[in-house]
Formats: sequence, structure tokens, C-alpha cells
Amino acid sequence: MSTMTMPMKPQPEAAARAQQPASPVLEIRGLSAGYASAPVIRDVRMDIGRGLVTAIIGPSGCGKSTLIRCLNRMHEIIPGAFCEGDVRLEGHDVFRMDPVHLRRQVGMVFQRPNPFPTMSVYENVASGLRLNGVRDRKLTAERVEKSLRQAALWDEVKDRLAMLQAATKDEARFAVSRAELDRPSPSYTVDTLEALASEGRLYLILGSDAVAELDRWRDVRRILELATLLVAARPSAPELPTGRPVDLLDAPCLDISSRELRARAARGRSLRYLVPDAVWRYIEQRGLYRAGVDPSPAT
Repeated sequence: MSTMTMPMKPQPEAAARAQQPASPVLEIRGLSAGYASAPVIRDVRMDIGRGLVTAIIGPSGCGKSTLIRCLNRMHEIIPGAFCEGDVRLEGHDVFRMDPVHLRRQVGMVFQRPNPFPTMSVYENVASGLRLNGVRDRKLTAERVEKSLRQAALWDEVKDRLAMLQAATKDEARFAVSRAELDRPSPSYTVDTLEALASEGRLYLILGSDAVAELDRWRDVRRILELATLLVAARPSAPELPTGRPVDLLDAPCLDISSRELRARAARGRSLRYLVPDAVWRYIEQRGLYRAGVDPSPAT
């Protein structure tokens, strides 16, 4: 594992300061970490300068992610993990800091999206604001929309309700409920099931990957009391966890995930026959999931 540091392009007013040696914002001394009795990194010593971009380079499994997780104390939340040594953020011992306060200053962007599985897209984006005490609903909504637009996700998520309505339009036995959209946030699955409990017997249809995460859902015991779980498992999906009161959904199943469908559309390939015709037409008319296509309504 090696490191490479390069200066960020200075702004004109900061050109003079950029010529000066960067003071370290992070100082790492004698840092070792690993899992159980197996060390992954040993005696790491390095400084990370202020205003510089530092790249940590090395082959897979050499400890790059372990080192980075130690810097904002995410490593220690992994069962069996250990970390020892000295890491200082602007002179403060990170291992004595409040982890929430530390992570406000030392963030981490993961290789793959890692949302909270029991929260909506809106709640995932708004969670940071709520953690910092923001309660203004208008301000929160504006920040969420701005963030989703910057991530090129806004047009995708706002179309989901319309696609669901299109998929069920000609099915008399289906109705789309706005309960979760209209309920003041935060909103959880258990809240929706409570609201619908008087309608009759409830079934909650999940993918096998969602069942594997069920222990992380809010009030899972109450969910199991309110609804029968039906699992739609793709042939290539992981095995269902044991000990869950679930029934397998006996229905034809395409072995393709929603992520794979979006990737297919992004490559310009048709989704016809893979999604309901009404949804396929909606995606085609609005050019959803295609890079460089304006998703405004067709005229």
C-alpha cells in the first residue's frame, strides 16, 4: 500500500498560500487494525495535509478501506474489529471525540450506494439534516431536491409513483396508496401496515435480499404480526435466511433485478417485455435512465 498526494488547484486569492507547505489536518501514528486476531494494517504512520488530495493506492485486500474506516471510527462498529494507535484531527484525538461530531468532519463515500434499507429515498437524504437538528420542512424538501438533482436522481425517483400507477391502471384488483407519501416524515413500513390494518388481511411482498435485512427494519415483530410475508426470489438470489415465517410467492419470475434493468436502459437497450407495456412506454416517452436525455414530458 502506498500513498500519493497532489495539491488541489488553488483559487486566485489563495495562490500565495498554496505555495506554502500544507499543515497536516490528520496525523496518524502507529495505527494498527484488523479483525479478531488477524491484523490487516500495522504501524501506519502518515500525515494528510490540509487542502491536498491524498490517494491511497494498493492491491485488493491490502487494507486501504480498513485504514480509511479507522479515520472516522467506522471500523470499530464491525463485530470483532480492533484498532489501536494515535489518530489526530487538527490536534484532537479522534478516539476520544464524539463519533457523530467526528463523522461530520470526516465523511466517507462508499464504492456502492449504501442507503438505510428501511427508509425512503427522501428520508435517506434528509437524515443528515435531521441529525443536525434541522426541522424546517420546506428547507428540508429544498435540500433533498437539490441533492437528488446534483446526483442525477431527481427525475428517476419522482417518476416512480407515475410508473406504479401506469403498471396497475388496468388491474381492477390493485390500487396505489399515497399513504407513505402523504404521511409526515419519518415514515416506516410498520406505520403503513398499521394504517392499512383495518382493510383486511395484509401481505407484504419482498425480495429475498430485503428479507435478509429484515432485522434492521423498525419494529420487525409488529410487522410480522400485521402482515404475512411473501417472498419473490430470483433463481440467482441468495438463499433465504432460516427462522423467518415467510411464504414463497408462486409466480413466474424473471431473473433480472431493477438495477440491471436501469443499466440496460442506460445502454440504450429496450425494456419491452421485461416490464409492463404501460411502464415501458412511459420510460421510452420520457427517456428515463438514459444519459444525456432530457426527461421533460413528450409533446
